[in-house]
Amino acid sequence: MVKSRLLIASSLLAGSLVALAGCGATTTGAGATTNTITGPITQMGTYMDWTKTVYSRMGGSSLVQEPLVTLSPANQIEPGAATSWSVSKNKLVWTFHLRKGLTWSNGAPLVAVDYVDGFQRSANPATGYDFGWFWGTVVHIKNWNKIAKGQLPATDLGVKAVNADTLQITTDVPVPFMPLAMVYGWPIPPGEVSKYGAAWATHPSTMLFSGPYIVKKWVVNQYIEFAKNPHYRGPAKATTNTITLDLTNEDDYNSFLTGQVDWTLLNPGQYREAKHHLPSNSHLVSVPQWWINMLGFNQNSKPFNSQKVRRAFMLAINRKNLVTNVLKGLATPDSSVVPKGFPGYDPNIHEPYNVAEAKKLLAEAGYPGGNGFPSETLLIRNEAATIGTTLPAAEYIQAQLKSNLGITIQVKVLDMPTWISDVNSGKAQMFIRPYNFDYVDPSDWYSLFLPTGVMTWNNSQYNTLVNEANTSFNTKARAAEYNKAAQILNQQAGAVFLWTNQLKYLVSNKIKNFPNSPSISLDSAWIGQLHVKP
Repeated sequence: MVKSRLLIASSLLAGSLVALAGCGATTTGAGATTNTITGPITQMGTYMDWTKTVYSRMGGSSLVQEPLVTLSPANQIEPGAATSWSVSKNKLVWTFHLRKGLTWSNGAPLVAVDYVDGFQRSANPATGYDFGWFWGTVVHIKNWNKIAKGQLPATDLGVKAVNADTLQITTDVPVPFMPLAMVYGWPIPPGEVSKYGAAWATHPSTMLFSGPYIVKKWVVNQYIEFAKNPHYRGPAKATTNTITLDLTNEDDYNSFLTGQVDWTLLNPGQYREAKHHLPSNSHLVSVPQWWINMLGFNQNSKPFNSQKVRRAFMLAINRKNLVTNVLKGLATPDSSVVPKGFPGYDPNIHEPYNVAEAKKLLAEAGYPGGNGFPSETLLIRNEAATIGTTLPAAEYIQAQLKSNLGITIQVKVLDMPTWISDVNSGKAQMFIRPYNFDYVDPSDWYSLFLPTGVMTWNNSQYNTLVNEANTSFNTKARAAEYNKAAQILNQQAGAVFLWTNQLKYLVSNKIKNFPNSPSISLDSAWIGQLHVKP
């Protein structure tokens, strides 16, 4: 994925601070001053439309539309377009009450039916939406899967507008975490999609906006310029007047050292250098992550349909050495599906490094000393936010499997769309899947391994436990069921959990509130709220 730079500019009225963002003031007119912040952004895509694509959206999409709820820097749910919500007695119907007075950027009211249209657009198979498993398998919106298969029209989706300010969502089973999932409840503007199709979200002349910013200009492969939305009446506090995403390919680290950008995400080598030779006008910011990296397999065919082969791989990789000597401070070791610090994390779930046992299991699977093991390729995705850790980690795994098990594998880097296609289609036999949390509930992680999730592993006992926990409003019962499911998942090696990312940023001293929350990695909404020292 191509790296890019983000340029954020805000205007100051003469003698009065209007937006606390920017650095390097320059005069632009009579009594006016412009402050500028520059920085990298890693999410590149074609559409600025969450209802079309989650994985291939254009960075900055969260700046221009208003979700039903948002996630605070403390990772707590906060009202967005919805100010309150409740569930029916049978736990199947959720009602969301919208904030009054919300409008689109043309002044038209933002109403409940605009969110209904957003959900229906995503469920419609003609849209080609890439996050449908979430709504159909995890959130269980009524009729989602049937609509996605073309068996019902999108109008039969269990999402409806009771009136202009009230949205109702009906599910097939109780979903206790429903409000948390609404961080992905996005509207679409009335008429724009039907008039322009998918292209509506690719050019400012065809777009309408419900968020704190609008797209003022978009020059493909060069830059996107945002401006404050004068019609925005939501809760977000936009602190900059202008935001420009530079879409050219840049070396962000060297750009930071030469003063062209004001923060940069560091890879292991850059972090080591920055610790020993910290630029005088900068500081390091550590951002803990709930972003786990797992070794995944196509378990529908040999050799990875064997639990013993998968367990052998799990025990043959030294996680501690990986994070200490390879990733060098940009990771913490993990061996369970729920990362440390996330609600539901169990510190008692641990997989040891045990080469002798790994060799024994591999021999029992029919591959003593690696003899007869087929030639396999470990696929990793070229994602700017993760490639700095996944590539050296993949090469380390390659070396571990060779030295400990006698297995020779290749490492191959694929662009994001090809990686997704190969993994989802089953073409990929072995891959590293970085998975960042989507919402703050254990169901987010466990649902990945259900039959309709994103992995090929399938276990009936696990499925029963997770489905019961996912639909229970009893907190203690849910925790116990998830814990049992985690033990089964590890014992069967549904995946090999290896490390959790720990992001390190080099930040200009001009910026005083650079966030250190796991939510920083979800999207770029936080960028519009940066402040600089006066």
